[in-house]
Amino acid sequence: MGTNDTNYAIITDAAADIDLEVARAGGVKIIPMGYSLGDEMKTFSGVLSTSDYMDFYYSQRQGDYTKTTQITQEDYERYFRSYARQGMSVLYISLSSGLSQSFDSAFYAKKIVMNEYPGVDIRVVDSFSATGGMGVYVETALRKRAEGLTLEENCNYLNMLQGHVHVWFFVQDLDYLKRGGRISSLKSLFGKMLNVKPMLMLDEMGEIVTYKNARGTDNAKEMLFELFKTHYDNGDDPIYVVDGDADSDASDVVEMIKRFNPRGEIRRRTLSPIIGAHTGPGMVAICHSGKKMQIKVSKK
Repeated sequence: MGTNDTNYAIITDAAADIDLEVARAGGVKIIPMGYSLGDEMKTFSGVLSTSDYMDFYYSQRQGDYTKTTQITQEDYERYFRSYARQGMSVLYISLSSGLSQSFDSAFYAKKIVMNEYPGVDIRVVDSFSATGGMGVYVETALRKRAEGLTLEENCNYLNMLQGHVHVWFFVQDLDYLKRGGRISSLKSLFGKMLNVKPMLMLDEMGEIVTYKNARGTDNAKEMLFELFKTHYDNGDDPIYVVDGDADSDASDVVEMIKRFNPRGEIRRRTLSPIIGAHTGPGMVAICHSGKKMQIKVSKK
């Protein structure tokens, strides 16, 4: 199969909270990732029952420590080979290299598999994103493939989206950010005392940075919406609203978006354990494509 063909697979990993009906219709393969719930290791492949999601966030609220495991290079080789053996080329959309080693592992794996199967092309795209932002990338890739873009053209198009796909979010419990080294213990304690909700974002390099601090959840929802409104460009891409067991807050955000843009296509998703392990219960995010990132935040 050559790079001029449009019959190629589109795959992603379990950090993408993509709409599952869209994924199924497009034949999108989701590579599983591992996470822990207390002392028990589990595998997430893109879908859990409602009760499993509830159990995950309930356990977090009870104090169970949660963490995730990365996809190894050997795992990527195995998944890429499963397509290469069929003569099928692959477009893989990875979790941000600013959050994980997934991109690097996939990049080296594709070199090995392409050397074994010279007629197959494997392209690895760094989404510089996560959760619903990856969903936007995957849906864009599916649409562009349907429009007739070749693997190479689609890959190039997705690479041009850097800085145009946004993930804005706030969290309820600062302890999860503290565990990940995002904030200090003192700042965590101070934030809890003052009911501060840090407003976070993924910057152009796909790294988590703090934009501002909101006082209280209502203020955080308003700030979240304002970030969306500033960067939205009235395009046709879906708007993902994702929450970590915070349906009421997420529903409020959806209503804000609907009042602003009644024609917008909104995807509601529960935050996967892969990202939820690092943000905790109560997280709410808006993920969308739009104007080039207009905010520069110091990482110091």
